[in-house]
Parts: sequence; C-alpha cells; structure tokens
Amino acid sequence: MLRVGGAEPGEEFSVVAADLMSDAGWGDAVAECDFVLHVASPFPAGAPKHEDDLIRPAREGTVRVLRAARDAGVSAS
Repeated sequence: MLRVGGAEPGEEFSVVAADLMSDAGWGDAVAECDFVLHVASPFPAGAPKHEDDLIRPAREGTVRVLRAARDAGVSAS
C-alpha cells in the first residue's frame, strides 16, 4: 500500500491519532498528505442502545476527515 502511494521501502511515514468525535488533531493528521484513506469507524464492545450511537460518530468522523483533507489541499483523485 505504501508503494502504491508513492513511498519506497525505508522511507519514513507518520501515524497520527485523531478522534472521530473531536476536531482536534485532524489538521495535523492530513498535513502534507497527498492522499487520505479513511477507514475508521466506531466499533463498540457490545450492542449499542440506539443505532445513532454508531451512525452519529461514523457520519461526523467522516465529515471531519473530508473537511480536514479538503482544507489541507489533499488530492481528490
């Protein structure tokens, strides 16, 4: 996957933690990125009491990632 993204073996890359339910950290997470893969989604240990306990963080997290990527000028292709 790294090679497809343009990285060669031995090149450095960073991992940045960001919370789906917080705006903090997303700008740093996408800074200087050419591409963004958003694969995070809430996965609780037990069944949620209400479907929105899964839908809301998934939707809001996706919007946060897309906005941060847009604001950082990440490629749309």
